[in-house]
Amino acid sequence: MQEAQVNQKKAETLAVDVQKEVDEKLAEMTHQLDKAIQEKIQYKILADEKRDKVEILNDENKSLRVKIQDLDDDIKRYRK
Repeated sequence: MQEAQVNQKKAETLAVDVQKEVDEKLAEMTHQLDKAIQEKIQYKILADEKRDKVEILNDENKSLRVKIQDLDDDIKRYRK
């Protein structure tokens, strides 16, 4: 009878140890997942900011091209 109690106690201890290990692994995986999600969010934010900058630069480029064309047209008119 006492051997059964000892085995029961060992099984309980083993179950507790396994549960602790599972909990630790789960916490580690959750931390890694959170970190990956934050990195992806940061990447998307930076990509959006760069896309916005490119759009602004394209608009400025178009505006400058129009101004250059207008200046060229003015120069051509003055030369006539």
